[in-house]
Parts: sequence; C-alpha cells; structure tokens
Amino acid sequence: MLGALLTPAQAPRPDAIREIRVEGHKRLAEAEVIRLSGLKPGDPAAAATFEAMRDRILETGCIETVGWRWEPRQGGGFTATIEITEASQLLPWAVDRLPITTEDIQSLGTRELPCFGPEIPTYDRYITRAAAAVNKLARERGFDDEVIAKVGIVGRDQPSVIFQPKTPAPNIADVRFTGNEAIEEKWLRRQMNEVARGAQFSENLYRQFLESQIRPMYENVGRLTVQFGKITTEPAKDVKGVVVTTEVAEGPVFELEDVEIQGMPLSPERIDELAEYKRGEPVSYSKMAVTMEKLFQDLRNNGYLKPAYSAKRQINAEQLTVKLIVDVTPGPQFRMGRLLIRGLDVISEPVIRQMWTLQPGDPFRDDYPNFFAGSVKERGVFDFLANVRAEKKLNEDNRTVDVTLFFEAGAQGLDSRATPKPKPRQ
Repeated sequence: MLGALLTPAQAPRPDAIREIRVEGHKRLAEAEVIRLSGLKPGDPAAAATFEAMRDRILETGCIETVGWRWEPRQGGGFTATIEITEASQLLPWAVDRLPITTEDIQSLGTRELPCFGPEIPTYDRYITRAAAAVNKLARERGFDDEVIAKVGIVGRDQPSVIFQPKTPAPNIADVRFTGNEAIEEKWLRRQMNEVARGAQFSENLYRQFLESQIRPMYENVGRLTVQFGKITTEPAKDVKGVVVTTEVAEGPVFELEDVEIQGMPLSPERIDELAEYKRGEPVSYSKMAVTMEKLFQDLRNNGYLKPAYSAKRQINAEQLTVKLIVDVTPGPQFRMGRLLIRGLDVISEPVIRQMWTLQPGDPFRDDYPNFFAGSVKERGVFDFLANVRAEKKLNEDNRTVDVTLFFEAGAQGLDSRATPKPKPRQ
C-alpha cells in the first residue's frame, strides 16, 4: 500500500504519526479512505486521535466498521493502520418527479458525496446526506418542494434509492397516447389501465409499465423499434388524480426474414408443421410464443418434460427485416415407468391394463395419462364408475415416470361381482 508518509523534517514530535495505511478497502481507494478519515501525518498517535478518526469515517455512511492500530516504525514515529469494512448494503438509485436528470445527480455525487456510483449505501446517514445535496441542486433549479431519498421499488421488482419530492405522488386516473397509428388508442388505454390506473404516478414506474404492457403489443405487429418519448401529466377533470399522456414513435414495420431453432430434437418438417409464424410477413412475437408452446408440447409428448429456450434477434435496419435465433435446451428424456391402479378389483384391473398402451421403457407421453382417464370415463367402460383421475410421479434418478390411476365408484361401489361386467373395448 502507498499510504501517506511524513518526512523526518515534518515530524517534530516523537509520538507523531508518520505513515498511514489502510486495510480492508475494496471499492474505495486508499487515498479516499485516508481523506475521509481526516487523519494526517504529524497527528499524535493517541486513542483520542483514532476515536475522532473513527467517528468521521462512520459519519460518511460508506463504512460499516472501523478499527485501528499503530506501531513504532524504523526511524521514529508511528505507522497508523486503519482497518475498515466497507458498506455491504448497496442499491441502485433513481430520480422521480424532479427537474433534475440522472446525469445531473451523477455529476453532483461524484463531486460532493463519498463512494457515490451506480450503487450507493442505504444507511440513513448516507441517503440523508445525499438527499440534502440533491435538494440544494433542485432549489437552484427553482424547485420549491423538499427533496427526500427513500428506498422504494422501481418497476415491479427493483429496489432502489429514489430521489423524489416530499409531496406524495398523485394517483393515475387515466392514460392517453399520442402519435399512435398502428394500434388504436382504445386498445393501448385498455391494456395500460389494467396496471396503471390507481397506482401512484412515478415516471420510472410508468415507463416500466409501458415496456411490459405496450411494447409487446407493438412487437406483435412488427414495430420492433417503438419508442416512448415525452410523458406529461395533467389533473383529471372528473376524479382526483392525473391523466398521463405518452408520446409514441411507432417506427417502421419489420418483416420476419427467418427463424433458426437450434437444439430442438424434432425434424425441420415437424417444426414447420407446427409453426404459427410465416416468413416474409410482419414479425409477431406472440405467434412465436405460440409456436414454442406447441413445439414444447410435442417435446413433452416425446418424454422431454423440462424443455427451456432462450431467444435473440438480429435486426437488419436497412432491409427492415429480423432473424430470430432460438436456442432450445430439451432436457433429459423421461420414459414410462410403472403403472399403478387404485380402486379396482382383480377382475376389473386387467381390463384397464390391457387398454393402457404406454409400455415401460417407452418415451413418456405427457398428455397420455389425462387423455386415458378421460377416455375411460367418456366411453363408459364401467357402469359403476363415477370418476377417473391420473397422477404422475417423476423419478429424477432413473428418468422414469410412474403413473397412478385412481378409480372412484358411483353409488354401487367398485365390486365387479355386484355390477355388470366391464364393457368390451369398442
């Protein structure tokens, strides 16, 4: 470590600190920790000096714990070592309803706040200090409300330190859109109001709603580069709250150039047979999602019970086309294990086993148990039958599936000796 060093000429006192080092720092530079400590070469190596140093560091909110030690050094004086544990509770930050941009706050934090970056400490003393600095900047911009900083949710699941006015945000009473042509405003409003109406207005949260609710609508009509521009609010006329208006730049229509599905244990012919998308038409992500569900159902009926996929797109901005590349992980193939039957007697059970066509060792067909149970009931195989249900048990160790069929009796019970014989298979 470089530390800070005092030349012999600057150290008249024999008990003075001549060198300062830091241990335990990771995000903070050693020089920054020394600056925050206020410790200087020439200070007396005494308990009071280090206790004051500790208080100054802890007050910043960047450090969780502070320790120290000092020891004689060759040539006289002492080497002081500051031992720290940096803050572990860090969160990203965001700005909401302020006349200040994120760039403004980043620049302010870099100048005036220690350890300020994309994530900041969440200790009260730190965010209070940060809020005071942002409040001062907002006042200089003519903002007359008080700025506070508190931990909240940006979007649906992202905790953040949010710089915002002290006055609570108004509730969203309704939404409006301008610049839209490809999709009628009534459909945009209906989709957006499902999540936005009644929520407190926050531009960060509102843009998250736009991404989750409105962007998919545009992607389903080939508008892959849709942009949501200026967002404005005005008081609602008939109810308490605000009406939020979003400027939409829909962008051009992109056509589907090709779909490349990798890792799928199905033939290209089978994939094309199940595909809902068409090359040369406007790309539709909903059709792609339906296609993948149909393909996965086919996989599950071939024993691949845990398929997964990831997708990426290659956009050609000049040709206004897009190529979708889908990487499929089919997972292990499961096979039929044991067939267990509950609720039938020794005369009726063989009839069911004879009807069951999925044999041990066959690739497991995921939809077959429920299909079989339904067909037994619909065909009226047993006059006494009230209900049939199937349960599946996956055996991860040997990759088999055991199926249990449960037969529930009607008023006459399940004793075949007291009921008509099973009906022959049609």
